[in-house]
Amino acid sequence: KENHITVGGEISKMQGSLIHYNAGAEFWAIGARAGDLDVHGNGDLNFRLGKDTVRLEALVKFQNLTAPFYYRHFHSEGLWWDNSLSRETHTRVEGRLTLDRTHTSLRFGMENISNYTHLATTLTPVYTDDGKFKNYAHNVSVRQQSGSIQVLSASLRQDLHFGFFHWDNEVTWQHTTNGDVLPLPVVSVYTNPYVVFHIAKVLRVEIGADMRYFTSYYAPDYSPFIGLYAVQDTEQPRVKIGNYPIINAYANFAIKRVRGYINVTHVNEGNGNAFWAPHYPIDPLSIHFGVSWNFYD
Repeated sequence: KENHITVGGEISKMQGSLIHYNAGAEFWAIGARAGDLDVHGNGDLNFRLGKDTVRLEALVKFQNLTAPFYYRHFHSEGLWWDNSLSRETHTRVEGRLTLDRTHTSLRFGMENISNYTHLATTLTPVYTDDGKFKNYAHNVSVRQQSGSIQVLSASLRQDLHFGFFHWDNEVTWQHTTNGDVLPLPVVSVYTNPYVVFHIAKVLRVEIGADMRYFTSYYAPDYSPFIGLYAVQDTEQPRVKIGNYPIINAYANFAIKRVRGYINVTHVNEGNGNAFWAPHYPIDPLSIHFGVSWNFYD
């Protein structure tokens, strides 16, 4: 059992059309986490540029926080630990440029993490009596990385609209200075072309297909021990996932109070590295459908 008393405050300006901001801080004064600090702030500036509205946004965050309770204390039949961990420090700066008329958004962020705390898998080889490899014994533990890890990220979102044709796109680039401890795909892509039209002026129909793709990387593995993800053991053979497009097709319709959909997932099922997580394949092609009818006067 842990109890905490915190003090904090927040100031914000959300009205008006030119400048908005929000800033706040929270300090843990009494309890097991006494001394923790969370400071954050964000703001945006909006102005006209020709016929477009330009929005500049900035976000700053500083956190010096004790690790979550179950990273410090965990008792179960399969896993048991009581850890003494240093505070984890996050310092993040992020900027965003948005053009409303062209539906364009560009984001760039930098983050420094000290004493990064994470879950890690340990694989111990098991051999038969005659010395042949049999399998691995699995274990999960909490680790804290000494020093700092830096993460850089940039994202471009562009939504296109030509009459009844729409095309939403987003591409993200990421770089981590320690991929063994904090693995990230270098590039992630989401694209969603679709058409929207009306039949007899009353039935709205939307038909399209979306695709998600990310470059291959040593993704964290799912651990049934704790129901969370843990980085793979770097001392043993690891598994990469990614470099595989995941395509879904869909159709939505709406007429007055009735809405419905048909969704065909993983339409490109076939050969490839079709995994959401190491050892956990994506479901094969499947069809989902549903109808919603609101009854009200």
